[in-house]
Amino acid sequence: MSDVRCYEQFLRLCFDAGKPKEEFTGKAIYNMYLKTTRWEQLRNERMALDQHECRMCDSAAQVVHHRHYKKPFGQETMHDLTSLCHRCHKNHHVPPSIEEIRRQFEENSNKDQVCPCCFTAIKKKRKRYLYSTLVHGLVLLDNFSKTHPDVEWVHAERLFKKIKNASTSSRGDFAKLRYWGFVELKTGTSGKSRSGLYKITARGREFVNGIMSVSKAVWVHRGKLIEWEKETVTLQQALGVDFDLNEVLSSTEEWD
Repeated sequence: MSDVRCYEQFLRLCFDAGKPKEEFTGKAIYNMYLKTTRWEQLRNERMALDQHECRMCDSAAQVVHHRHYKKPFGQETMHDLTSLCHRCHKNHHVPPSIEEIRRQFEENSNKDQVCPCCFTAIKKKRKRYLYSTLVHGLVLLDNFSKTHPDVEWVHAERLFKKIKNASTSSRGDFAKLRYWGFVELKTGTSGKSRSGLYKITARGREFVNGIMSVSKAVWVHRGKLIEWEKETVTLQQALGVDFDLNEVLSSTEEWD
């Protein structure tokens, strides 16, 4: 088989009247494609995007790996490719066990990672704070449940209408109260928790009523609570010294 550099020549050799020639099938076609200038261009572009670093371990990258083979050779996009070192490339083709992968994720949870099987980006563990706007929303949820005992679930948007200057991000963060066990999120018909409807838990009521203090922050990894912050706060401390609880409750006498 000749050394083919031109991508157009590669296509002509591999296909005759739209059908692959028998001598150019499977691995042979792939190896020949890797010698073309088209692949060299794609490889260099992907390497440059990854700054010549392995996407899995941050060491020097030596190969560009196809994440899948759903597209014809030469028509790959940058999303179809990724840069790897030889060790990680070998591990992908002979992947470690699920137990080993989980162990690696746990040991390296303080930095962003990439799944060695599917190359999905896994974010490092995050510190989530129990900030005042979240607690404000919890107080409103508790008040609503007391004044509307016949309504089991409340939409978060209804609560945040009562909070002045509440940001869009704080609305989305309301679900994070689950890390402290303060709220329960209603699941949709598909079983996914995306309804936006909440109800306060017994633990949430105890915190609002000043019966207990909780961790000021929690560490979360891959959407799961993994560690509590040692420093604790009460309801008033979490709300802040300038927060008037009585004023908030008086504003909820008439719910929309």
